[in-house]
Amino acid sequence: MTSLVIIALPIGYTTTLPHTTMSIASDKLVHRVISRLRLRHMPLLLALERQRSVSRVAAEMNLSQPAVTKMLREIEDIFTVPLFTRTRQGLEPTPTGLSVLAHARLALADADALGRELAVIEPGCQGVCAWG
Repeated sequence: MTSLVIIALPIGYTTTLPHTTMSIASDKLVHRVISRLRLRHMPLLLALERQRSVSRVAAEMNLSQPAVTKMLREIEDIFTVPLFTRTRQGLEPTPTGLSVLAHARLALADADALGRELAVIEPGCQGVCAWG
C-alpha cells in the first residue's frame, strides 16, 4: 500500500502525491526553508509584489537597491528557484513566488495576531484570566 502526502497549494487547492515520489531533495528544501527563512523576509517579498520594482521597494523600506537585490537573491537561494521574473512591466511573481507570497501573508497575519494576543495578557497570568 502506498502512503499519500497531502500538499497545500495557494488559494485553497490541494493535491495528493504518492509518498514514494517525495525525494531527498524535497526534504533538504524543507530543512533549508525552516532553518534559513526568517519572518523579516516576508515584508520584503510582499513589498516586491506590491511595488513590482526593486528601486521602489528600496525607497519604501529605507534600504539601498543593492541590499534589496541581495535579500531577494538570498530568499530565492533558500527556495532554489526564482520567486519573481523581471519583465518590462516590472517584477512578476512566478508560480512558486505566488505560493510563497500566500504563505508570507499568512505568516505575517499569525505573527501580528500573536503580538496582539500577548499585548493583552496580564503579566504573570496563566490559564484563564479574569479582569474586574
